[in-house]
Amino acid sequence: MRRCPFLAVLSAVALLGVPGATIDLGEGSLKSLQRAYERNGIATCATSVRIDGVGGSRHGAEDKHSSELDYSYRLQKGGRASSRVPVDWVARHDAHTKYMHAPSVEALRNTTLVAAWQAAPVSAECSGLQHLQYSVGVMKSVSQGGDAEGAVQWGASRSVPLPDDIGPAWAPVLFLPPRSTRLWLFFSRGRGGCRSKRARWCVDADAWPPGGDIMVTQLHLPTGKWDSAPRILYSQDEELGIPKVSSNRPIILSTGRWLLPFHRENALLDKETFSACSDMQGVSSSGVLVSDDEGRTWRAEGQVKSMLTWLIEPSIVEVKQFGDKPVEPKVLMLLRSSAQRAWATESADGGIHWGQVHQMFDLPNPDSKLSLLRLNPGGELA
Repeated sequence: MRRCPFLAVLSAVALLGVPGATIDLGEGSLKSLQRAYERNGIATCATSVRIDGVGGSRHGAEDKHSSELDYSYRLQKGGRASSRVPVDWVARHDAHTKYMHAPSVEALRNTTLVAAWQAAPVSAECSGLQHLQYSVGVMKSVSQGGDAEGAVQWGASRSVPLPDDIGPAWAPVLFLPPRSTRLWLFFSRGRGGCRSKRARWCVDADAWPPGGDIMVTQLHLPTGKWDSAPRILYSQDEELGIPKVSSNRPIILSTGRWLLPFHRENALLDKETFSACSDMQGVSSSGVLVSDDEGRTWRAEGQVKSMLTWLIEPSIVEVKQFGDKPVEPKVLMLLRSSAQRAWATESADGGIHWGQVHQMFDLPNPDSKLSLLRLNPGGELA
């Protein structure tokens, strides 16, 4: 997880499938992304990957680096990066909230957006008081008084009601299933006696490492009420106790299967100080939670990892065609790394098994979360 002092939402067209929808990027991260992308001539706010055909090698990569991925990736270059972009502030820090990070945005079936993020009263993540906040926004056209087409008027921030008898909440992920009146909010919740190596950096002596149980709560849209208690989808106790972290929004495959990307993280466990940390013996890796019954039950699949870097915060999309040519569906996964490049792998069996993971040499990644989305109607991946 990466610190971000405040939360911004950048206006984008056709993202999430609706005009004027939004993407999120911390302003503090924007400058580091600019520096990384300007060296490659890539626009910070317009980086996309287009699937051009089958059988090509990745642009800029030698054949010896090829893997099961047969896509030809090409970054769409849109000029030099610039911080002069439209900004809609969802929320800003104040006397009570000094830390905001990991936002998620979901579009409802009208002009309404919902955003959620993790927040705390101290100026860094890891605090035991870390919780989830959300806000509801309405898109306004120029004729309705908006400053620009697709401008969003956001309401006051509110706390997601969660039990206060366990640890901090992490990594909210919003998801509205088709034909549903319930907005799902996936997140991770810490518990137990293990604490983080970064107690001094976290500004809180009671510093928690990222992750825990992966959970879900739901907002009933007709009434505006949240579930009385969240449900555990995948326990921290599984796989030798390693904390699990929700990462990006789930996808629904053409078969009807649901896939929720997540990762297992133990890099910040303070095993020298806390005996409870020593009991967590799982392996850091990424995978997906799989549901074949529309979210009623889940199981974990995939152990995507590398000896060269951590691979966390996976994002996934189903690929069903190249240009106008239909192909056998596959699931593409992109991952954050500490090796200055995004990494990728794919699954040909609906997320159960994953191929060899490899670097995408033409896609810079400054150890920052990626969110992989399909843009319509052109089929580009952004």
